[in-house]
Amino acid sequence: MFISKTLHNHRGSSWVMRCRSQAEMDQLIERAGFKKVTMRIDRDRFGVFTVSLAIKQSQQVTQENNSIKKKQENRVYD
Repeated sequence: MFISKTLHNHRGSSWVMRCRSQAEMDQLIERAGFKKVTMRIDRDRFGVFTVSLAIKQSQQVTQENNSIKKKQENRVYD
């Protein structure tokens, strides 16, 4: 990869980039307490770059509860 060793890490050493499998990235997301919502893949050139959107598990529960409450508030009763 062209950008490998062109940036520096927090210690001032060359930043070494390495490929990670999507399974490894998903595990890192889950271990950090997030749930992946969606993912985009670079299909234009190489198809090796991805961007994932994830939300904190506790935020997801809150969002789901808010959605349920809104649905209940908007119900029309006969």
